[in-house]
Amino acid sequence: RDKGQQKYTGASGLAMWKKDRFGSADGPAEGATLTTIPLRFTGTRLEINASTKPQGEVRVELLDAAGQPLSGFGISEPIAGDNLRHPVVIPGQKDLALLAGRSITLRFHLRDASLFAFAFRSGAKP
Repeated sequence: RDKGQQKYTGASGLAMWKKDRFGSADGPAEGATLTTIPLRFTGTRLEINASTKPQGEVRVELLDAAGQPLSGFGISEPIAGDNLRHPVVIPGQKDLALLAGRSITLRFHLRDASLFAFAFRSGAKP
């Protein structure tokens, strides 16, 4: 080596991804489920950060703390596409206010889909 030559070389880089998308739970074409531990929430609606393939979908099922379906709160309408804040719509329910503060479990049904995050929110929809 020449005396003027540096001993080390290096480089800089930049990685970028959408908000809250560092890791995901992925469901294959044949489908998979992810069930949360019991949780309590505040808010009136549920939103998910998810992405599906063209033929994929996500559905959300609301269960009690023991994992049994909640009366009056069936499985959600199918969610498809790529969105940081997909609204979860439960047929027959305008919102989730009746469940706020109660211990519930969420079961995500994933088919050709990636679930990155979920959040309970209040106020106007985006």
